[in-house]
Amino acid sequence: MLMAAAAKRKVNMYPKTIKIAAALFVLSIIMAVISTYIDYQHEPEAMSRQILLLMVAIFLAPYCLIFFYIMLRRNWARILWLIVFLLGSALMFYNQHPVHYNHVSLKYFSMFQALLQLLITVLLFLPESGKWFKARDKTE
Repeated sequence: MLMAAAAKRKVNMYPKTIKIAAALFVLSIIMAVISTYIDYQHEPEAMSRQILLLMVAIFLAPYCLIFFYIMLRRNWARILWLIVFLLGSALMFYNQHPVHYNHVSLKYFSMFQALLQLLITVLLFLPESGKWFKARDKTE
């Protein structure tokens, strides 16, 4: 009976806002890989497969690492996420010139990814999420 209650607490460890943010994060990673693949398909001579894989690893690894620390309830990671989001958004709006997109669908992928990032950021800063991050501080 006690083990079932402990297991149930572990399942409900994350609030709904964090679970949704995590699902959107996974979708965002999938979208990033797809957009990179589309870009490569429309201009394969611009980069080799090794350079493409290196670029994906260099950009996605820190991104995943930040979210990993968010899932560990690190408030500094949530703030770092906000900073990266704001910088990335500024760069995206600065580079909206159509020449930067090798394929028209990349523009829409980029906009959809930005929307996902916005939703993730909002979810991370909702009161329910804030309480979850603060509860970690009280337990330590």
